[in-house]
Amino acid sequence: MLFRSMTFRVLHGAQRIAEYVAVWHKAVFKRVRPSRIDPYLRPPFGPPGHAAFPSGHATAGWLIQLCLNEVVNTKRPEATAALSALGRRVGRLREIAGFHYPSDSVAGRQLAQRCFDWLIAKKQNKPVCPEFSRLVAAAKAEW
Repeated sequence: MLFRSMTFRVLHGAQRIAEYVAVWHKAVFKRVRPSRIDPYLRPPFGPPGHAAFPSGHATAGWLIQLCLNEVVNTKRPEATAALSALGRRVGRLREIAGFHYPSDSVAGRQLAQRCFDWLIAKKQNKPVCPEFSRLVAAAKAEW
């Protein structure tokens, strides 16, 4: 079952971390969405009531991509390019739809990288986030 998959748990955790971190930054920066400024931009729905910067979808897309690369890269290095394309596409489509500026997506990518660096960080040769290390090891075993 998918929900019992350790890979799913790694990706679900990445999404939740990205959501919380992005929302916190949105509250700090309070950037108005492009469609609120330019009346000619007509998003297909919404736009959401919270700020634009950074893009939460881009943050989640990139963090999921980084985590999935961590899980499968040792056995499937050809997946890296395809996963990077998907991470980039998430943010770009939100820009095209009028929800974000390109700099929102760039910030989302940078924020995802910082989150990932923290997740895999080691201090005194021990993981800073041991639960993430355990989940990644279990997910790698699935591949």
